[in-house]
Amino acid sequence: MARPLSVGATLSRPRLAPSHTPSRSRTSTGIGIPDLAIAFTSNKTLTILLGNGDGTFNEAAINTQSGPYPSFVAAGDFNHDGKADLAVTNPGTNDVMIFLGNGDATFTAVATSPETGSEPGVIGVGDFNGDGIQDLAIVNNGSGTVTVLLGNGDGTFTASPLSAQTDPNSTSIAVGDFNGDGILDLAIGSDYMVTMLLGNGDGSFTPAPSPVTGDSPYGAEVAAGDFNQDGKLDLAR
Repeated sequence: MARPLSVGATLSRPRLAPSHTPSRSRTSTGIGIPDLAIAFTSNKTLTILLGNGDGTFNEAAINTQSGPYPSFVAAGDFNHDGKADLAVTNPGTNDVMIFLGNGDATFTAVATSPETGSEPGVIGVGDFNGDGIQDLAIVNNGSGTVTVLLGNGDGTFTASPLSAQTDPNSTSIAVGDFNGDGILDLAIGSDYMVTMLLGNGDGSFTPAPSPVTGDSPYGAEVAAGDFNQDGKLDLAR
């Protein structure tokens, strides 16, 4: 069942290449202060909270219609115009809506919504095939798969022919280079484990040994970072 309030997204541009250095911020208004986007299932809208630069936010005057069953939202620059765009999964219609930012905290929906697997949820953003264009990795809870949508650079996407398997109760995703080969990988958190998928550099992924963690009846978030400052990405769950 879709959540009344989805996980929101910081309107920042995710890294295009593996790196341990934070990327440059991209905002919905272009003034250099990160904003937030939140998808509401109850009224089927995207609410944009404009950052004031001091940790407080003001709601933007105009909300964007998000589709019938918004679940999770992720931010990126999907058409290379330097403005923050949004991707929103809809588990009721098994697709993902793409909203291109206008630079003033408003968005324009792309006419075609790429199809996903059954009950799409969390979204990972990164360049998974090395062409310098941001792609999407979408975890499908209904089918226990990951749909990879390769960006075309104009706000549209082409589905990768290969789909990786994951736990059907996944609730979070982290993108990073976890094996140091310069290719982005995926770490997908679920109730009791983290599924590791190593990128092949062509938009496909190979399963790797997955660490088993403590059981969580409500799912679990997973985050990546270099927590011991050894130059290698770690995971926190």
